[in-house]
Amino acid sequence: MGQLLASGLLTLPLTYLSLAIADRPETPQLVRCILAPGFVLGARFASGSTFFDTLGSFGRIALTTNVVYYGLICFLLLRRINWPKWPKNPRHHFWMER
Repeated sequence: MGQLLASGLLTLPLTYLSLAIADRPETPQLVRCILAPGFVLGARFASGSTFFDTLGSFGRIALTTNVVYYGLICFLLLRRINWPKWPKNPRHHFWMER
């Protein structure tokens, strides 16, 4: 449970940072594909009849893809290094120590 919570808290700033880097005009396309795959997918598959419909579609695609991408990376990384560690006895009640 701790790994899931920690990866969820790490996912949001990483997603924001990756979208900020990908949004810069000087960023090469390869870096965009690696850091923010949602940005690239959103740019390719965004649709709508007006500008705001297209922008909303792009935002949903980009955010959803990047949150899933970084959430999975963070969760698997934290699970691999086994952080935070479980107590030796999971039934132990820390607040009832004598």
